[in-house]
Amino acid sequence: MRRIPAGGRWLVLVPLLALLPAPVAKGQSIPAGFRAHVAAVRNGQVDWGHGRIIAHGIAKARGTSPREHFMAERAAGLIAARNAMAIGLGIRIDRHGRFEDIEHGMVRLNGVLRDFSTTPVRWMPNLNPPLCEVRVEVPVWGVKGVAATMLTLSRTRSTIDHPRPVALAMPDGSPPAEFVIVDARRIDIEPSLFPALISNDHLTLYDVNTPVDRSGQSRPIARFVETDQTYDELSDGRSGSNARRVVARAVSVDRRHRTEIVMAGADVERIAFDPAASGALRDGRVLIVVKPAADPARDADTDDATPVIRHAE
Repeated sequence: MRRIPAGGRWLVLVPLLALLPAPVAKGQSIPAGFRAHVAAVRNGQVDWGHGRIIAHGIAKARGTSPREHFMAERAAGLIAARNAMAIGLGIRIDRHGRFEDIEHGMVRLNGVLRDFSTTPVRWMPNLNPPLCEVRVEVPVWGVKGVAATMLTLSRTRSTIDHPRPVALAMPDGSPPAEFVIVDARRIDIEPSLFPALISNDHLTLYDVNTPVDRSGQSRPIARFVETDQTYDELSDGRSGSNARRVVARAVSVDRRHRTEIVMAGADVERIAFDPAASGALRDGRVLIVVKPAADPARDADTDDATPVIRHAE
């Protein structure tokens, strides 16, 4: 991942660290039995279930005076903000690459960083010299999220990339399914902002153009989650037009991009012809079940976790 040099432009972030007291709230849109897929990256994590970039920064205090503590906290905040930019540049957008691959990718992300929040400063006073840690959280979705900066372009690209969309069933008066769940644990998928579900004969069941975002809030296209349930346990009693959850299995993935999930044609037809499942797709209620992340990401919120981040003196 590209290293972002420290520079004068980061000085505008210093007052923001003091003005944003509350962390990003964890979403309530992951049902019981599932947990967010949190990928560990250099200097932080990406929470693909709740939609958060989490970046850390650590700095050393030269002494114990209030001024020296303030200077250490400010340095840690600058490092965390710089690390958030670096993590954001490595986020995969869609089949076309990452933010670091597109023109003005850093400029797009720099605007988003003005809306991050911080968790309370954590001091490690027993170390010599004492260290302080600052963690910043940047929203992935929402009007001011990372995805919103690429939404219009990705919709245009997807129209070209996926010229054969499947016609979804029209509403029949029944409530939409709670979720469409795609079990992708058998394939090597890479989480992205705008994944696509396609059939093995290249028909598009679902992509960034499918959801009808009535609220204009740039909701997630899909949430990447983990579960301890097997495919049979997920699908038991949850298939068919009256199910609250519609479950299918991914059979392969586009090997070049790893963002387009291939499903069996029979599953694509079953979901497309089901008004309840089609309603869930139009509402963007899609869960993609992936293999568990490494333990460091899952343990990131514990007090005794050992941060692996850049330091400042």
